[in-house]
Amino acid sequence: FSNDSGRLIVSGDSQVTVWNFESEPTIQRARTESRKSFEVGSVVATDSIRYLRYSREEKAYILYRLELTGQEESEAMLDSDVSIESTQWSADGGRFAIMGEVDDHPLLAVHDGATCKEIARFDLLAVQADFSADGNRLAIASNGNVGAIRVLDIETGNELQSSGGFVSGVTDVALSPDGRTVASIGNVAGEHGLTLWNATTLRPQPGHHLTPESFGSRWDFSEVVFLPDGRRIAVASRYAIYIIDVESR
Repeated sequence: FSNDSGRLIVSGDSQVTVWNFESEPTIQRARTESRKSFEVGSVVATDSIRYLRYSREEKAYILYRLELTGQEESEAMLDSDVSIESTQWSADGGRFAIMGEVDDHPLLAVHDGATCKEIARFDLLAVQADFSADGNRLAIASNGNVGAIRVLDIETGNELQSSGGFVSGVTDVALSPDGRTVASIGNVAGEHGLTLWNATTLRPQPGHHLTPESFGSRWDFSEVVFLPDGRRIAVASRYAIYIIDVESR
């Protein structure tokens, strides 16, 4: 979502699609050279986004700015030997996290959103991550037979909280703008769905595990993001995007 909550940005199929949905619904599309889905950064000003793409010519990841008019320009080069699996941007575009491997070892790193300079590095396996509103904390999800959700302090490198297991098959994680709630997509007690966690204790909030079946869908959820107002969540499945009120569900 854009910072003003007025636009939903979706990447895939070598293009970015933007829905203006809080007024008269309109759609904008901009083509990219990327051949797969990618994580986009926040809307810059009103008409552009930023994202990372691998350049075969440079043999490196390049930070690009994509105007919604279709113009695409490179801005900086990522000086890193990591093989990137996924990325996540802070709400203001000032930082981004990369998750991947270096020499077959898992790596999570945080970089400056303008210069691509590395700010912090963690030897942790993470499939997805999300920044706090101030960009100083990171909620991450790891997978495996027993997964876990963790909250990290980027400046000190300390782990602030951990779910200590409880989850598996996690595909996405999101941290609310006020920092009080973590949302995850995955399995809790063997049941797939959206789960809301208390960010202080990292324990599931009672009554806040929603399954696709509760929305009349047979397709698993895949991604989740808080709207900037913190009161609503967008959840994606294979053929639909659901907007959920956090309190009323």
